Amino acid sequence: MFHKTCLYVTTLMIWLVFISRPATADVIFSYVGNPFDFVFPPVDAGPEFTTADFIFGTVTFDSIGSTSASGFTLSTTVGGAPGFTFDVPDVNNPGALTLFANSFDWGGNQTPQTFDLTIEGDVFGSASGIEQLSISSIAGDFASLDFGVGTQSDAFNFTAGTFTSTSTAVPEPSSLVLLGTVFAVAGFRTCRRRQDSSTASPRSI
Repeated sequence: MFHKTCLYVTTLMIWLVFISRPATADVIFSYVGNPFDFVFPPVDAGPEFTTADFIFGTVTFDSIGSTSASGFTLSTTVGGAPGFTFDVPDVNNPGALTLFANSFDWGGNQTPQTFDLTIEGDVFGSASGIEQLSISSIAGDFASLDFGVGTQSDAFNFTAGTFTSTSTAVPEPSSLVLLGTVFAVAGFRTCRRRQDSSTASPRSI
């Protein structure tokens, strides 16, 4: 009976380790671009970029060092006010949007060092035009609204923004197994000590 109790306690401790682990191993980085250096106003009247506007958002990776994003949200201001957003929770299912580039290189660091992410689709302005956002460590940031129609406005710079981690990486599965083993051994030894002390013979005087 005592051995069964020890087994139950040990199993419970291992189970608690695994159910308390985070549900996802994703890591999320925020991106803040620099203000645009060059803007091109539309031929016809319509929303237009200014040099106060910039791209920002979040990019999700499966893990540190992933060569592509698993999802992202990129937005830009337009005319100094909230503009348009591309929300892509899953890059494998972008819906009506078109993903042109999704490449990241970490260079052995904890943040992406070189990157190229470009998305396009109709999410703002004229229904006959399309929007595009691009962030690139080489080419800088680029934004376009109502591409292909008279209200088209473009903006870009040559200096990309920066990534900042907004989440903590979770332990690898091997680390969780090791942690579970430690708890199991500790639980077993505790039960064993209690058993030994309860069955020890009293000293003779």
